[in-house]
Amino acid sequence: MTKKSIITAALGTMLVAAAVFPNPAALAADTLSSQPITTFTLAQKNSTALMVKGYATVPLKDLASSLGWQITLNSKGFYELKKGTTVLALKPNEAQVLQGTQATVLPVPVRLVNQRLYVPVRAVTMLLGAETIWESSTKTIKIVAKGSEATAPQVHYTFNKDMEGWTSGIADLPVDHGQADYQLRSGVGVIPLTAATATRGFMLSGMNRSDDLFMFITRTLGSTEGITPNTDYTISLSFDMATSEGGEQMGVGGSPAQSVYVKAGIVNTAPKVIANDASSTGTPHLALNLDKGVQSVGGKDLLLLGNVEKPTPESAGYELKHFEQEFSVSSNASGKLYVIIGTDSGYEGLTSLYYTNINISFH
Repeated sequence: MTKKSIITAALGTMLVAAAVFPNPAALAADTLSSQPITTFTLAQKNSTALMVKGYATVPLKDLASSLGWQITLNSKGFYELKKGTTVLALKPNEAQVLQGTQATVLPVPVRLVNQRLYVPVRAVTMLLGAETIWESSTKTIKIVAKGSEATAPQVHYTFNKDMEGWTSGIADLPVDHGQADYQLRSGVGVIPLTAATATRGFMLSGMNRSDDLFMFITRTLGSTEGITPNTDYTISLSFDMATSEGGEQMGVGGSPAQSVYVKAGIVNTAPKVIANDASSTGTPHLALNLDKGVQSVGGKDLLLLGNVEKPTPESAGYELKHFEQEFSVSSNASGKLYVIIGTDSGYEGLTSLYYTNINISFH
């Protein structure tokens, strides 16, 4: 890649800690594209990309020149960006960009730092006719010109380094479940597949003592992924599940393959596990705050996608099984959506699964 096509910058570690970005407004949509123009890579220190109130800002000169814009300083103290007949103007310490008499408000002011002008990357990139990309696996921001062969905005999670912002939860078991042997485990690790290349995934494992155990993973989608407040989206979700369960088996309460049901949803309410004393036994239980249905029946918020029986039931060991589903949803007033994937079990035994290759595309 030529110097014109790629510029590398650095950004502080404040986004890297704990595998979850503490302020997702900092970056823009995860997008897959074949033609990145400018790249800003996260680094530990001495950065040329700076965080301001949770927003990533980058040097205007680097950003503009890579997209073919000329930048000059006029006599009134405005920096002018010119491309063809279009002229944009901005000024240090002001949170707006002018195009003639029309002003576009920026989330943070333009700043002059060490003789370099810094602007919020996502907002200004849009005005320059390009798209902002965030690749979580490499901690990289990329700028892609519109009209290049960029695909619809997407996010992709493979758990190659860490949990990538995902968390896990368990529902439909007694609040005081510590007195029983539920064998609950979760975390990221290598999937025990027979393939020579190691594949990592998010593992969930639990013994279904309650006859209705729901194990799930979830992640927040926000401005990092390009989500805006109160906006309608059609979202395509696909993922692979690694399962070792074959068919034609029976266990306590049902089949370990066909009686463990896979469900998923994309919602605008944060998934939570809450105490609920309305169980049939009268014992206080932990319940999901969303409508997921019961076992083989899906709910309003989570749809039934299938079960955990592997594609070739007669084979030994773990095997990847693919799932896909499309959702229509409106983001909440905070510009957030939440993806949740899980299993609703009718098999009263131990289930151990891995999730990987999670892809989410936004339309």
